[in-house]
Amino acid sequence: MSQESPLYEDTEKRYVEVVQWHVVKEKILTRLRENDSGICTLYLGNCNFRGEECKLLCEALRVNSTVTKINLYCNGIGAEECKYLSELLRVNSTIATVLLHNNKIGAEGCKYLSEALRVNSTITSINIDENSIGDEGCKYLSESLRVNSTITSVNLGGNNIGDEGCKYLSESFRVNNKLTGLNLSNNQITTFPMDWIFSNTTL
Repeated sequence: MSQESPLYEDTEKRYVEVVQWHVVKEKILTRLRENDSGICTLYLGNCNFRGEECKLLCEALRVNSTVTKINLYCNGIGAEECKYLSELLRVNSTIATVLLHNNKIGAEGCKYLSEALRVNSTITSINIDENSIGDEGCKYLSESLRVNSTITSVNLGGNNIGDEGCKYLSESFRVNNKLTGLNLSNNQITTFPMDWIFSNTTL
């Protein structure tokens, strides 16, 4: 991919990767609003995608029905942006994969996302690796996983999760039998609480 190109597109795979958001923003937003079938996977990693920019994207995706996978890796996304994403994911019925790794979501941002996951019935995979959600964030997430029946894969690596957070998750897995993939690597969890997690026979 050329360093100078603001956009990379694979028409066969219907994949669009934005390198310079400020250059192609209006073009991408228009294509999303018009349900361009050429965009199924949207990659917006490392685009400094915060505040108003995130809000504009979420507004466009609210009326979009073609995007099934979105990657917002490494954008400094925090609680404010998670609020916009939560509002989107409450109503969106096509996005199945959400990648939010290496951002600044924290416990508050996780709370907003979890509120959306309680009612969303489309997402099957979510990655919030390296977001410092901690035990408090796990509590919010576990509450949504108790009632969510579509998510099968969750990545929570590198999130400062301890035994308490692990216990919250284990409680949700007692009633959730849909999850088949869980990453808890690079956290502060001891062996004993991990036994609580793997008492879920679907993992």
